[in-house]
Amino acid sequence: MRKMLQKRVFLGWVTVLAVAAVVMAASTDNTNKLPTPKKADAETKVKTFTIASYNINYGNPNLKKVVEIIKNTDADVVAIQETNPESEKYLRRHLGKLYPHMKFHNSLWAGGFAFLAKTPLKKVKYLPQTHGAFGTYLTTVRLAGKTVQLANCHLHPTLPRENAGLKELIAVWNKTQTIRKKEIAAIISKLSPATPSIVLGDLNSLPGTTVPMYLEYLGYTDNYKAVTPENQRRETWRWVARNMEWKVRLDYIFTPKQCQIIKSKIIHRDASDHYLIFSTLRWENKPIAGKSKKETGGKTRKPKQILKQTPEQKQKPSPTASKKKISGSV
Repeated sequence: MRKMLQKRVFLGWVTVLAVAAVVMAASTDNTNKLPTPKKADAETKVKTFTIASYNINYGNPNLKKVVEIIKNTDADVVAIQETNPESEKYLRRHLGKLYPHMKFHNSLWAGGFAFLAKTPLKKVKYLPQTHGAFGTYLTTVRLAGKTVQLANCHLHPTLPRENAGLKELIAVWNKTQTIRKKEIAAIISKLSPATPSIVLGDLNSLPGTTVPMYLEYLGYTDNYKAVTPENQRRETWRWVARNMEWKVRLDYIFTPKQCQIIKSKIIHRDASDHYLIFSTLRWENKPIAGKSKKETGGKTRKPKQILKQTPEQKQKPSPTASKKKISGSV
């Protein structure tokens, strides 16, 4: 069963790469290095905080390295996708001291979620799937003196049937793109406009497509794009097949306007088929991300107009030879 699912995952993302693709420029940044642990100076303790998102792969390919990467990142809160009972047990055993506040909603396939936090998690709620394959995990937490809502997302993947032709692959991509539009709109509707909110996770969406555009219209900032606009397509996911590595960006951290982004990085280390992403932030006195152009300074297009669009950027994969194989998450 798992082998069949893995084949569907590969076919699905071949679809994405065929439908939307620009050659990915090779990056010369240092995102493959682990971050230096945060300094213990007063300004860092009081004014900044770090959040991370990590799809750890429901196949649990390397939980030991997952723990190492999370420990070295030393984020205040980590949002995790694709947890299951086995990974929960391992993460609790090895990260319990660093993160005394943990919440899990597990799944035997790819629909599991978790929050790992240094401070108490409140109003933890799982939103069951409505439009897509997975639900969403919500919580509130105090970070640097402010209460913030976190939406841990895993949007619908592209999964065509085996041996599908190009015409069918394109049709499946368009269909799943429509599903993801509905999902993100439903998630935003569950967030209180009175409290700052951060949307993060595996959005299964390429840069410049409808979901990232919609969140930007609402006043949220794509953190990695904001600090590295020339390299915003830097991959957060890769799949190895036939000695080729296919790479795209699917994982995001979107923050409200009152968050100043100190840094945002991707840790390119092989523990899952996704890479951990993290941002270090500072609160500013700016309007809360919401639904109004007046409040957010968004573009002139309305949310409904964006949701109706399917703007695909033509992006070709950047395959590199690789001998490693890993079970693919979705």
